[in-house]
Amino acid sequence: MKIYFQKDDLEIQEKFNIFFKNHYLNDTYQQHLDEISKLNSNNFYFWISAIASRNHYQTDSYLNFLKIIFLSEIKNEFHKDLHIKVDSYLLKMFLLKTFQKKIKVSLEGGYLKKLLIEDIKNLLFTLKEISAFLLFKLFIKNVNYDLNNKLLISSYLLNDIKELDRVIPSKFLSDSKKEVVFFVNFVSRNPFKIFFLSRDLERKNINYLSRYSLLTFKDFVTEIRNIFFPKIIYPSFRKSSNIDFFYFFRLSNNQKSFYRNSLAGALNKAAAEKIGSENSHIIFLNIGENQTLDKGLNYGFNKSNSKCFSFFLQNYLPRRLDFFMFPNKQELIAKVVPPTIFSPFSFISEKIENAFSFKKIPAFKYSNLWEVDDSKNKKENFVSIFLPNSPNESSTIIKEVLEVIKEFKNLSWKIKLHPMGVENEKLLKYLKSYEFIEVSYANSNELIKKSKIVITGNSGVMVDCIYQKKQCFIFSEINLIPIEFLENHKNFYAWSKSKELRALINNYLESDKKIDQTYKSDEFNLVEPNRKNMSFFLNELIKINEPSN
Repeated sequence: MKIYFQKDDLEIQEKFNIFFKNHYLNDTYQQHLDEISKLNSNNFYFWISAIASRNHYQTDSYLNFLKIIFLSEIKNEFHKDLHIKVDSYLLKMFLLKTFQKKIKVSLEGGYLKKLLIEDIKNLLFTLKEISAFLLFKLFIKNVNYDLNNKLLISSYLLNDIKELDRVIPSKFLSDSKKEVVFFVNFVSRNPFKIFFLSRDLERKNINYLSRYSLLTFKDFVTEIRNIFFPKIIYPSFRKSSNIDFFYFFRLSNNQKSFYRNSLAGALNKAAAEKIGSENSHIIFLNIGENQTLDKGLNYGFNKSNSKCFSFFLQNYLPRRLDFFMFPNKQELIAKVVPPTIFSPFSFISEKIENAFSFKKIPAFKYSNLWEVDDSKNKKENFVSIFLPNSPNESSTIIKEVLEVIKEFKNLSWKIKLHPMGVENEKLLKYLKSYEFIEVSYANSNELIKKSKIVITGNSGVMVDCIYQKKQCFIFSEINLIPIEFLENHKNFYAWSKSKELRALINNYLESDKKIDQTYKSDEFNLVEPNRKNMSFFLNELIKINEPSN
C-alpha cells in the first residue's frame, strides 16, 4: 500500500527529501501507534500485523504517514497542482476526503490485476507451507524437544547450510559450554528445497528445530483463521485533528502482501508454544530484526514457559526508517521481544528505551574486519556492486547502474548478489549476458579489498568500507545516507538516480580522490570477536543457573 509522487516532479521529491531529513523521527506516529498497541497488548495477532511491523521493506505505513503530513503542510502553499498516485482504492478515498480535493489522487494502472496477483501469492504461500509440513511429516525423523542445558539460537537459511555461519560463525560456538540448537527459518518457499536443506542439516549432525517438524495440520488451520480475523481494536477518531490517523492505521493493516509475513510469524508462535510446553526452562538467543518471525518465537516461548530466558541480538545497521524497528516498551509488555538487547554497535543504546537492558557484545558477524591487512589492500580498476537483501531495492540499483556503466568503459564492473537474497535465474542470465559487467562469487571481504569504488544499498558492506577506507556510494531511494552515523564520513555519498551516480563517479575519477585517513579504524568502537571475548559472551552474559532438583 503505497503513495507515489509523480516521477517527473523533481521539485516535490526534493522538498520531501528535506522534509524527511528534518521529520523522520515523528512523535505523532509513535503516539498513535502506542495508543493502538495498548488496546491490543494481549492480542498477539496485532503484533504480527503490518502496522506493528514498522519495517519499510515490508510495509510502507510509516513512509506513507510522513508523506501525508508533508502533503497536508504544503497543499495550500505549493504554486502548482499536486498530483499523487496510490495502489489502493481505499487509500485513494481516504486521501481525497483528507485533502478535500486540493490534491489530485489517482489509482496506479493495473490496480485490480495487482490485487489478484497478491491473492494468488498468498494462496501459493499457504499451500507451499502446508506442502513443506507434509514432507517433514513423511520423511523427517521425530523431533527431540529436550533443550536442557542447551542454547537455542534463531537462524535463517536459503540456499546452503553454510549460511548458518552468517548467523554466528561455528568457530565461535566451539567455546560454548552449552550445546547449540538452531531454530531454523527456511527463507525459500520451495517445499523440496526446504526438505533437502533439512536433510543436509541432519547429515552434518547439526541440531535444529523448525516449525514444519513441530506443527500439526490443525495448527495451520487455526493460525490461518486467526490471521484472517485478528480482532484488532482501534481508538475513535478525534475531531480536533484534520486527519483521521486511526483510520489510516486501519487501512494500512489491510495490506494484502503482509499476510505472508503474518502467517509465518503465527506459525512460529504455534511451534514455540509446543517447544515451551515440553521444556522446564529455555535459553533463547533471538538473532533477528524484531519482525513477525522473531515476535512469534518470543511470544510462544514466553506464553508457554514461565522460565524462558530470552535475549535479542540486534546485529544489523539500522537505516533512518528502521529506527521504529527498535523494540519498544509496549512490545516488551506484550512479551513479543526479550528484555535484554545485545549489539556490537554502542550508538544503538541511545535508541533503546529505558525499559530494556542493553549489553555490548563482540562483533562476531564482522570478524573479517579484524583481519584487514593494508599492505594487501591493493586497489584495482573495477567497481564492485553489492546488492542488498531487498528484491525491489536490488532491482532499482541494477536498473540505475546499467544506465551509467557504458559511459565508463575504462572501468570493469563486478556485481555480487546478496547471499540471503532469493535466487533469480532470469536475472543472473541477464547480467551474465551484459558486456561490461561480471557476476562475482568471490568472498565479499576480498572483493572490497581490490575495489576502486563500492556501490551498495542497505547492507553491512558499509561497515567493511569504513575499515578498508573505500569510496562507497550508497543507494537511498529518497537520497539520504541510510545510516546517520555515516554522514560525517567523506568517503560515503548517497545517490538515488543514475545521473547522481554518474556525477559521483566522474568527480571521484577526475580528482583521483584519496580517502581522508584522519578518522580511526575503530570508529564503531567494535569489540574484537577473539576467543576470550566470545567465550565471555557465550558463557557469562547469557549464563543461567540451572534449576535445583
